Order: sequence, then C-alpha cells, then structure tokens
Amino acid sequence: MNASHAAVTAHLEWMTLRGMSPNTITFRRRLLANLAGHLPVELLAATPGHLAVWRAGLTVAPQTVTHYVSHAKSFYRGAARERLGNGNPAPPLPVPLLGALAPRTSLAALHKHVVEPNLARPSGDPAAPRRVCTPRQSPGGANCTLE
Repeated sequence: MNASHAAVTAHLEWMTLRGMSPNTITFRRRLLANLAGHLPVELLAATPGHLAVWRAGLTVAPQTVTHYVSHAKSFYRGAARERLGNGNPAPPLPVPLLGALAPRTSLAALHKHVVEPNLARPSGDPAAPRRVCTPRQSPGGANCTLE
C-alpha cells in the first residue's frame, strides 16, 4: 500500500469517526480516486499546479465544481495536518462565485397560504363540510380532507 492510498484510507476512517454520512464518505472516496487518476503524480505529491490543471479540466456545473474542490481541499487540509506529503497544495484552487440559493418555504408560510385559506367552508354554509389542507414533506404536496 503506497502512502497516498494509506492517507486516503486514514482520511475516510477519520470522516467515519466524525460521524459523517456514508454517502459523503463514499463520494469523497470516489472523488479522490478520480483525482488520483487525473494527476501525473501520487495524491500526496501533487502541487498547486497539478491541482490547477485538474480544476481547469472540470466541465461540470458551477455548484458541482465547488463541491469537488471542497472535497479535495478537505483531504489535503487533513493530510497537511498529519504532515503528509508536501503541505497543502489545494488552498489556491479557485471556485465559481455562486448566487444566493432560493429560500426554502417555512411551515408558517405554508400554513398561511395553504391551510388558512382552506379553512373557510366552500359553500358558505356553516353546516357544510370544510376542506382542510395540511402541508406534507413529500412529493404529493398538501394533504386535503373534508371535515
């Protein structure tokens, strides 16, 4: 087992001990394997120039570039902390500037715009059943019933 492979294994074990999601750990492992395949040297021997060439070759969406670079920076930050390789070659990697993400709708806003308007009885007759909708955290949207 070479030093880079041992460093990746130790890094993934560290992520597990930190309680990171299995999906995050799997993605990090795959990204580091992909990065290793694109470098002309071992992962721990990479220079800022090697990583800049890798970064320039990424042809994915801006958010994905940011995601990939973040994973690489995290690996190299950990390797530098353990004094492995030639320090941390990743800090100068540029990432795209991302605009603000769309805000998530709060439950209070859903209640105001979905539930409250449906509390009124459709026919105006106080004895008529009323349609009550409650928001759900599912693809089906609001759940409506007659009361």
